[in-house]
Amino acid sequence: KDGLFALKTFSFLKSHATLYAPDLPFHGQSQWKENLYQSKDIAQILDKIIQKNEGPFYVIAHSMGARLYLSAFHKMESPIPTCLFYGPDGFKFPKGDPTNSTLVYGLSKPLRWLFLNTMSVEKITALLYKNRWIPKYVYQFIHMHESSLSKIQLLNHWRSYCAIDSDRVRGIKLLEKSIPLEVYVSKKDQLTPYKTIEKCLKRAPNIPLHVVDGGHFHISSTTQGLITKRLFG
Repeated sequence: KDGLFALKTFSFLKSHATLYAPDLPFHGQSQWKENLYQSKDIAQILDKIIQKNEGPFYVIAHSMGARLYLSAFHKMESPIPTCLFYGPDGFKFPKGDPTNSTLVYGLSKPLRWLFLNTMSVEKITALLYKNRWIPKYVYQFIHMHESSLSKIQLLNHWRSYCAIDSDRVRGIKLLEKSIPLEVYVSKKDQLTPYKTIEKCLKRAPNIPLHVVDGGHFHISSTTQGLITKRLFG
């Protein structure tokens, strides 16, 4: 599902390049079977695609894809490709502390026992969200799948998010260095506010910020032309 959405959204590039839109672990039609995934797994997905192709390679990250790319690009073995963010999520630092080692790398034994033996999946999810250990979109995703998740799977989803978000914060700090990235955002985008992105990028003046028309899920024909010209001249 996710891959099909991306292929449709960026179909205007098909006449210039081969498009790859892999479903990420646990998303869309992904066949990922592991209970736990981390940023290195996402980096490996990108590495495998790059290594199988010759010529220039570009990454276009939309919405949550930017959050995942920020967590993974500094773990890639391949040279960092030129990247375009459109309506990116993930520039804002988390309100909680996802780097807490007890939370990320394994609950303390008493807390783990409490979760596994006295709480339902629904209560665990609500507690994680209430204490800001997971953001709203992760809460909504888990809530949609509560009936099919075991407690172990739920905790692994939580640990995966924490580990990825910790790496995302490291990625944001690396933005201050010179990396091949450009950002496109609409002032009408309510899901990824322009002011938040602008504030973050003041720390990285080397990264161009393009204000475009359109919306979060709609790339206008004018913006399509700008992206095409930027990538292919």
